[in-house]
Amino acid sequence: MIYAPDKKSKRQLVAVEYVVPDADQNPKTTKDRPTLFGKKFDGPFTDIAGLPVHYSLHAWLWKDNPSGLFAPYNPRVKCP
Repeated sequence: MIYAPDKKSKRQLVAVEYVVPDADQNPKTTKDRPTLFGKKFDGPFTDIAGLPVHYSLHAWLWKDNPSGLFAPYNPRVKCP
């Protein structure tokens, strides 16, 4: 779940992020890339400390995203 502050600095649910470990833990292969809702996950990612090699997919269900429903970032969401 992804939350962002609203105009009153209260947290509001804006998106969900699905995270799936890379089945073979080899970032050079992508045959195991998952899909959801007909959309391929982004990745594989290796640069987040504490997480194994993984794929992710964002779904901006509660905050409109001009970059697209499944874009990894939303320019309308600012984190403090």
